[in-house]
Amino acid sequence: MSRLPKNGFTLLELLVYIGILSFVLVVIAGVFITFGQGKGKVDARAEINQNLSLIIGKIQQDLQDADSVSTPSSTNDATSSLSMDVNGTTVSYATSSDSTLFTRTSGSDTQTINSGKVKFNSFLVERLENTNYTLNQTFVTIKVIITASTNNDASEEQYSQTKQTSVVLRQN
Repeated sequence: MSRLPKNGFTLLELLVYIGILSFVLVVIAGVFITFGQGKGKVDARAEINQNLSLIIGKIQQDLQDADSVSTPSSTNDATSSLSMDVNGTTVSYATSSDSTLFTRTSGSDTQTINSGKVKFNSFLVERLENTNYTLNQTFVTIKVIITASTNNDASEEQYSQTKQTSVVLRQN
């Protein structure tokens, strides 16, 4: 009796191969999905951090150049807007009803200063005063606290961050 040479795969070997290959592909797909979700979170953090850093820097610069601050006007009074006189021009910061932060300079229209990917949950400004009786001077500090989050409904891209700054106003 002659035996035929075995040049092919048996059905069982083929099924085992397909099973192993399917398992490996599922693992690889899971890794790519996880990395994709992580990238969304990283992008959201970067966008919020960039917006907050830019806005905090702009507010700090305006406060350092300010001749006076009219809002908030009283000590330990937290408001949701900031208004100051910078070189004879009134500069204001506030949030709108759609959670965007805008600035207005006297004689011009409002200007949104954040990207559409970020919404502002909180914008608080507090006036602090410290009297030095030895020098007979009162030093005014403006404290700004901003909380921003992503303007996206995708759960993997949800992120919120709070930043604050304090600026001592220059004495005239």
